[in-house]
Amino acid sequence: LQLGNLYRIGEMVPRNDQLAMKWYERVGKYGLGEAHFEIAMLQLKKSAIPTNMISAYAHLSVATSLGRYKDYSADYELEKLIKELTTKQIENGQILAKKMWERIQENLQADDRRVWRDVMDKIRMKKSSSISIEQWLEAIFHERTPPPPPNIYLPEATHCS
Repeated sequence: LQLGNLYRIGEMVPRNDQLAMKWYERVGKYGLGEAHFEIAMLQLKKSAIPTNMISAYAHLSVATSLGRYKDYSADYELEKLIKELTTKQIENGQILAKKMWERIQENLQADDRRVWRDVMDKIRMKKSSSISIEQWLEAIFHERTPPPPPNIYLPEATHCS
């Protein structure tokens, strides 16, 4: 995410919206809400990234579902965008948001399988420890529990023009 931010604002590297988008997409696929917010902002603002209001809607919807962060408000930006979209555009954005969420879940599950293999390798190599294997596994996986699926759908076109 930090590399994307550096490229987006041109700090320590030349400003490059395409590279910023690349780095945001790399971390966004694992459910980082701030990355989805930044992708949407690049798609909506005057930048080198083509404007795509439906994709921006989907990214803001996912970012809103993943929660607020200290320096942005995805729900505020989403409400502003909804006023500019037609009912059909919102429906298409909802479909795209659902697909994004499914891909995030698939990526997290694949990542969890990699972590599980790493854990099993460490267990095999484990000689001694002050905690039990069960306590160790619980500590590792407690931090990796994905959040429940978000409600990425807005009420039926209540805010549409």
